[in-house]
Amino acid sequence: PSLSQITERYYARWSVLRKLLHEFLIAGKNNDSEKPKQILSLGAGFDTTFFQLQVSPLIQLLSLST
Repeated sequence: PSLSQITERYYARWSVLRKLLHEFLIAGKNNDSEKPKQILSLGAGFDTTFFQLQVSPLIQLLSLST
């Protein structure tokens, strides 16, 4: 595959994962009995999900355990 095809596929995968994560975070927002959500990111190296969640208005508390 050409470089442009690789770039397009990478962007498509990134876009779908971001959309699913956003839908997961807003699921049940209108419900009074909404349970806390937990995200385990196993991305190694170049995964920027942590940093994107850190600035997201959907996140109220971010806790890291090592």
